[in-house]
Formats: sequence, C-alpha cells, structure tokens
Amino acid sequence: MPWSFMKYVPEVFKLVRARGYEYECPIKVIRTELKRATGVINNRTIGNWIQNLQEMGYIKIKNDYVVELCTDLDRPYEFISDKVGDDDGRRSISKESSKSETDNTGNA
Repeated sequence: MPWSFMKYVPEVFKLVRARGYEYECPIKVIRTELKRATGVINNRTIGNWIQNLQEMGYIKIKNDYVVELCTDLDRPYEFISDKVGDDDGRRSISKESSKSETDNTGNA
C-alpha cells in the first residue's frame, strides 16, 4: 500500500488550531505543520498536498497567503464563510435596499 499523508491531516489540524487559528490561517502555517507532522520537507511535495487538501474540501484557499479551514474534519466542504454568508450576498442586499430607497422617494 502506498504511503499517504492523509493519516496526518487530523494531527495537522490539531497543531494549527493549537496555534490559535480556528477558521483561517496563513498558508505558511499549514506548510510548517505538514512538514512537522510528516517529516517531509520537500516544498513541491507539500505544495501538492495543499492542493490535494483543497480538492478534498479540507481547506479553501482565500488568496495567495490565507486558507480557510473546514469546520469539522468528518464533514469536509463545510466552511464558516458558507454559513455566515459571502460578499456577493451582502452586495445584492445592499443593492436591493438602495433600489427600494429610490423608489420610496419617487425618483426613478
């Protein structure tokens, strides 16, 4: 059976959360904790593992430096930002409220 880093995912998440990151963290922290837990220090391998974590729904890459962690390892693809709402939802609400304000004043 080939070696898999997936058995280290719970340990990595535990180490990241022990550092104080509950929902989001710098991608550098994920890299460091993957290296610490697995003993693998090859940056290309760690980058591939981060991409695999994203594809499996354990992390969501927010930008080049920040990742969002899933809320529960037993339920991947569940992120706190999905529960709270995203920017698009807030923008659409603000557009609707500004539209109703112009309608109430009589100006089109």
